[in-house]
Amino acid sequence: MLQRTKEYARELMRRQRSFVWNATNVTRHTRDELIDLFTVYKGKTTIVYLDTPIQRVIAQNRGRIRQVPENVIYRFPEKMEPPGLTEAHRLIVVEAEKEAAHSGPEA
Repeated sequence: MLQRTKEYARELMRRQRSFVWNATNVTRHTRDELIDLFTVYKGKTTIVYLDTPIQRVIAQNRGRIRQVPENVIYRFPEKMEPPGLTEAHRLIVVEAEKEAAHSGPEA
């Protein structure tokens, strides 16, 4: 599946089309593989890093049809390497708790 997705991304880049690659890339190594692919095609990359507390991740996971095993989720913080400014053309950090506090109805 990953190979087909990468080939589709290559096709979009050959046609100079923008797209979103939505994936959990916990380590810099896994992000680098994708960023290297995009760089070959002179693609501009933006990383959106969702800084989400583990308790919220667990709660959201419980609401999913296909759940990630909780023991896997609990290992994420040990393995997580947050993205750095040098990894992409643009880095956006979204702090989930601050977003949740501001996502209520407009007054």
